Amino acid sequence: MVVKSYLGGLGFLTTFPVGRSEDHLEAFLRHLELFPLVGLTAGTVMGIITLVIRHYTPEFLFLGLIAYIAVEGINHLDGLADFADGLMVHGDKEARVKAMKDVNTGVAGTVSVVVYLLSLLYLFSSIEQIFIGIVLAQVYAKLAMLFLLTTRKAMVEGLASHFQRFASVNRLYIGLIISAVISLVLYPLSLVVFLLSLVITIVFGIISQLKFGGISGDILGASNCLVFASSLLVFGLMDVIL
Repeated sequence: MVVKSYLGGLGFLTTFPVGRSEDHLEAFLRHLELFPLVGLTAGTVMGIITLVIRHYTPEFLFLGLIAYIAVEGINHLDGLADFADGLMVHGDKEARVKAMKDVNTGVAGTVSVVVYLLSLLYLFSSIEQIFIGIVLAQVYAKLAMLFLLTTRKAMVEGLASHFQRFASVNRLYIGLIISAVISLVLYPLSLVVFLLSLVITIVFGIISQLKFGGISGDILGASNCLVFASSLLVFGLMDVIL
């Protein structure tokens, strides 16, 4: 059952051609604590590709960015763009939600995605332990989604509310333990990044609650991007400090 749940998570959160059936997705919904393990797998693939490219052909490092998009897909980037569009609207929550749900991407959304991808490209080129950084940043990015699902209410019926049928604080506790263990095994100092990623997630959840009245699939996707990039940034700052 756990293997089926894990494959369902891979099928839903990545472009890997596994776990795409309804049964697999249903199994994943019953074991949401596996979010960090999906991040571990996705991050490992991204990290290996980026590390090899940076070592042998650094002039083509942009291919590492393409690998990131190829593994994760564009759903999270779309969520980031929609979140930015909604956040920049001057008005009440209903107006911001309407802007976020608009199928047309606005200026704020376009700029946010461009800045995000350029930031990743810079971080991929500058972080000393890029493999460890990408792997753990993916773990924390997926944990952020689990955190929001188990601590914030969905603002409308949709993907987030569907997932929350099985979301519980107990699942979050297990996910936190899994993430902490992965951090300790791969790079003990990354516990600092782990804790900061939780702070960022909590703040992001509060902002989403105040601005939109809760979470949605777009907000979950945006949290994934924000925590991934911010975690990489902290790894980069640790290189400078240490």
